[in-house]
Amino acid sequence: MIEVLEGLLSGRYDRTEVVAWWNTVCDVHALRGPGTLLVPLGNAEGYWEFVSLSALLLPARDDGRDGAYFIRNTDVSEWLAYLTCSGEPLEKGLVHRHRWPSSLDQEDCLLLSMNDPDGLLFSSMDIKPVRGLVNDLGLPTEFALVDWQGQRLWLERCCDDYPRIGLVFIHGSLVGAAQAVASLLATIGVSPGQLDWVNPELEDGPWALAQLDDSGNELAVIEYASFVEARLWQAQLERSGARQVSLLRRA
Repeated sequence: MIEVLEGLLSGRYDRTEVVAWWNTVCDVHALRGPGTLLVPLGNAEGYWEFVSLSALLLPARDDGRDGAYFIRNTDVSEWLAYLTCSGEPLEKGLVHRHRWPSSLDQEDCLLLSMNDPDGLLFSSMDIKPVRGLVNDLGLPTEFALVDWQGQRLWLERCCDDYPRIGLVFIHGSLVGAAQAVASLLATIGVSPGQLDWVNPELEDGPWALAQLDDSGNELAVIEYASFVEARLWQAQLERSGARQVSLLRRA
């Protein structure tokens, strides 16, 4: 794999040659199965099952240039960096995206899913995600690994019609994740309506959002929400000029 990826980046091999080689390997070793084959790429810090070289010929949907590919050379460079355990940490709190410590393997779970057709989650944080195939269906996906308020979060954004373009999955440890995830989404301006599903084990609840009037009386704005949803409503109201908006835990 290292030789093939190095050859692709240097121009020694072209994409068509690499995909033909890949398909031959799969046929000879009977590696075909449901969806597109995902290869486990390992190093001392764990492994990532995300890459199928058949994706190299997928056309880009977000690039008007003829002949543009969904998998960019920068993505291939990231795959190669993972295999060779090279590279330095990136800026803005983003750890190197091919490093996923094995100590988190048992803790990792789906925290929430949300709709993000415009890629707000990545663009607002100036994150350049890596592209690949990261699920059993072999769908084209953008992904990044982010450290935020002491939490390591795995962000995965679907770039295919199924289940729908722009559906984002956020994975991580349940321990202490509610505050970090809510803060991340509120900071970049995600609206409550973009939430698709929130893990019920992510937080204690339910929560309410209340606003005080000039006399100090509590006016209920929203009742029985998850903490993440309530925090996003709070941020949205505060951006619109509302004052004294508080989060309250309901019995």
